[in-house]
Amino acid sequence: MKNLRTSVESYRHDTEDAEADTKHELAGLVGRLRIDGTLVLPESATVDSRGRSKELVECDFYHELTLFAESPILHITTGFENEAQDHRLRILFPSNTGAKTSSADSMFDVIERPATPEDGEDWKQPAASTCPLRSFVSVSSNERGLTIATKGLLEFELLEQRGGTLALTLLRSVGWLSRITMKSRPEAAGPILEIPGAQCLGSHKFDYAIIPHSGRWLENESYLESDKYLNQMIGTFVPKGDDDSATLSKGFLSIKPSTIRLSAFKISEDTESVVLRLWNIAEKSESCSITLGFPVSAVEMARLDETVDDTQSLRLKNETEIEIDVPSRRIVTILLKPR
Repeated sequence: MKNLRTSVESYRHDTEDAEADTKHELAGLVGRLRIDGTLVLPESATVDSRGRSKELVECDFYHELTLFAESPILHITTGFENEAQDHRLRILFPSNTGAKTSSADSMFDVIERPATPEDGEDWKQPAASTCPLRSFVSVSSNERGLTIATKGLLEFELLEQRGGTLALTLLRSVGWLSRITMKSRPEAAGPILEIPGAQCLGSHKFDYAIIPHSGRWLENESYLESDKYLNQMIGTFVPKGDDDSATLSKGFLSIKPSTIRLSAFKISEDTESVVLRLWNIAEKSESCSITLGFPVSAVEMARLDETVDDTQSLRLKNETEIEIDVPSRRIVTILLKPR
């Protein structure tokens, strides 16, 4: 295996020209591919933080790609042995969609952002090109799309190269809490304290998934595939009992349509009611049907603090079925009183 050719004059290094060892296996309904390689990087920034050191370090990495039969989700685990300081590690996903905007979920919303943000009037610092996500980010055209789901990786950037490329941040190594030499702001963001532990040296493992699809994320419902990735099914073998009629499982909640997302299903903080909190991911109002796996004697609309809200209404069809209209991007909280 050969190391990646690098130039210490360049601030950017990638694995595009690197030679790597690959091996694959197919076991029943699961296929796996492993890629091992080494990324050669400058050891650190220069003392004045305006360049990179001429000393190089080798950072071993691997990718494990797993694909299950009949699943559109490509599971990826990346391992990285970080020996370098003062750098950002990202993985790039060219989409060839021509996308000029990205859509990423946040708390109770999915936000569309341009690839090149515009500065506001009289801003003291330029608008950041990186953006936050909660669990997925998507780019698309009318014909094709690409959604990336992540476990704890919360920063991305949409680059215009190669038809719209999603750059997912895996690692950000820094040695100071704040600096005054940054191009991104004219002043320090906080105390100028050295924090060597934030260089994140050592072994790291990252989990994320690629979900290609046709059309746009909302119409294709790629957010449901993201849910499947983040909340995977767990199989358990149960020994045969004496009674074949025994019930081994029971559903407690069903929500339709899929654009109505579940946020909370819990016991109330102050009462004995069950709290059901939903929000509408769609761009239009949705008529929501809720089916419960237990009977209720009463239901009430509530605010986020779980106090009763008489200004909103819902319909209790029977002791297990509820109907409610949920406006676009709206959060609704329902108090259920089990019978």
